[in-house]
Amino acid sequence: MNPPRPPLHLIDQVSPQAYPAALALIARRREPTLLLGGTPLSRAAEAAGLTEQVKHVRVAAGSARWGVFALRQALRDVEPGRELHVWSLNCLAALRTLRRTSATVMHLLALPGPDQLKLMLRLDRPTLRWRVLGASLRDQLVARGISAERVELETLPTPEEAHAKLQLDRVSLRARWGIDEEMPVVAVLS
Repeated sequence: MNPPRPPLHLIDQVSPQAYPAALALIARRREPTLLLGGTPLSRAAEAAGLTEQVKHVRVAAGSARWGVFALRQALRDVEPGRELHVWSLNCLAALRTLRRTSATVMHLLALPGPDQLKLMLRLDRPTLRWRVLGASLRDQLVARGISAERVELETLPTPEEAHAKLQLDRVSLRARWGIDEEMPVVAVLS
């Protein structure tokens, strides 16, 4: 018997969760990821350390909901029943359109606004599992009618893990720019 396949993560560019916390959480897991968007999402993923097992799929307006056809093509070789971890309501809505929601986990890092909350409750179903940051967010979902048994807590990287990642990024960035450790660098970003 084959070991279970790791989940496939889906995140789209227009998701408010697309930068940088969600990308860092996905990178930490080292599991296959489908990035739905363009160059800004690809760059943000790379900056967060999300470089392994990543497939980039261009979708209209950086939204999974506008890119259902491209998403269908990207999921063509993904076996039915494979666990899909979605990081936006757009991804969840697109999967529902494609009827690919049998094994889905929705990651939520913050409670959405009123319109998104209505969509979230419309997309909810008994087989959907929710993974959230913190007990407060879990309590808010439960207060809105989502079963507590389906809401799991997400863990953030420890300060040590985050510091180690920043140090690796510093070293790799200096290497890419061809700058040695001795030379001071001041960068202005806008």
